[in-house]
Amino acid sequence: MDSTFALVLGNETTGKRPWQGVIKFVAIHGRALTAAQVQQNFAAGVGERYYLLFNVSALTGVLQSFIMVEGSQYDSYSYLFRKPRFISLDPNAVPANIALSAIRIGVNGTIARVGQSYARVNATVGSPNYTFADGQLLSNVGAVIASDKGADSDMFFLSFDQLGSNVHPFVEATLSNPPMTPDNTPRADWGIATFERVNRSLSAITGVPITNSTISALYNSAQQIAAARAADRRVPAGPPDGHHAAGHGLLRTAGRYTVAA
Repeated sequence: MDSTFALVLGNETTGKRPWQGVIKFVAIHGRALTAAQVQQNFAAGVGERYYLLFNVSALTGVLQSFIMVEGSQYDSYSYLFRKPRFISLDPNAVPANIALSAIRIGVNGTIARVGQSYARVNATVGSPNYTFADGQLLSNVGAVIASDKGADSDMFFLSFDQLGSNVHPFVEATLSNPPMTPDNTPRADWGIATFERVNRSLSAITGVPITNSTISALYNSAQQIAAARAADRRVPAGPPDGHHAAGHGLLRTAGRYTVAA
């Protein structure tokens, strides 16, 4: 071990680059972990795990029956729920053909809008899937639900589309999209027009044909000036636009159209 090196977590040794996050768990091992040990640590997670019991006895008619869900704080903003299962603490309970569908998790009186992995659950609780020792697993997937007031204050509940003979289909909230109000404010139509286009527009406005001898001579002169300037600047020569043909030439052309008209 080299004592000249420092172990720093979440920053540089200078202390000038703090990491904007939360370190939940740190472990240093003096040996390489086996694949099984890595998997075990991953499955254990980084937060405390709780078993949440939601009493459903009144809805199922089964004494001391619950929906049990594993819950833990996933990060600073959400919770992870796993392995929802139907259980009864009564060893003599024999649930039979209890319909259960669409479990949703709510926080502080409101159904969470996203993360509802158990909304697709569709199961029948009873033999042979139910046993007193293990209950009946309802889903193998996890659900990540956003935190509301924080781990010390958030209260959870479950809703079901159906549980036993009780039916209460969940209705998704309708998101209204108000019609957009058209903006009819007059605005200038800005753009770039070639000198040729300007020449034709002036002809259309004034009624003077572009073949008019005075107009044609002035237009050809402007083209030659534009080509010469393009050559001097070593850019490809082409139809002159307002940048290459001098503004003076454009004004002169407009003046000629006015006189000719």
